[in-house]
Amino acid sequence: MAQLYMKRMNTLSESQMRTMAQLYMKRMNTLSESQINFRQQYRVPLETRMICDINPKEIETIISSMTYNKSEDIYGLSVVVLRGISEVISKPLAVLFNKWMTDGVFPDELKLARVVPIKKKGDTLELNNYRYD
Repeated sequence: MAQLYMKRMNTLSESQMRTMAQLYMKRMNTLSESQINFRQQYRVPLETRMICDINPKEIETIISSMTYNKSEDIYGLSVVVLRGISEVISKPLAVLFNKWMTDGVFPDELKLARVVPIKKKGDTLELNNYRYD
């Protein structure tokens, strides 16, 4: 994945890279303090929440409904592994999910993803010829 990304980056001209960097910096410079510290903005007091607690059975149902495939997350977990341990992890996961909902904060470590480009047809160096799963 990193090699494919670097190959694509190497095909950009210096002008294109400069433009991308300028657009990024322009966007970053226009963010207000409240946008930068957005977590405080989205904390909702517990009494105003309309979400019911998640129970372990719901976790097991969600895991069992996942489709089998060979892909793994960034930590190496696959659906096959999750299905095999769902009864063991469903209670601790329910406790964690409910805590995150109550606190209004989702851990940064779980916001990571491995995005894999899947080639459609056409030139391999053209970004529009890929879809992302």
